[in-house]
Amino acid sequence: MLVISIQSQVVHGHVGNSAAAYAMQAEGVNVAAVPTTLLSNHPR
Repeated sequence: MLVISIQSQVVHGHVGNSAAAYAMQAEGVNVAAVPTTLLSNHPR
């Protein structure tokens, strides 16, 4: 199964699309990550 994950992501760390894609890949799902916005870091 291929899942398309469309959301923002950060360059460094696991927030947003980075976290979602990692979790789905760990479950054995093929993921196509499409970032809407690429942020340098988490704002908090």
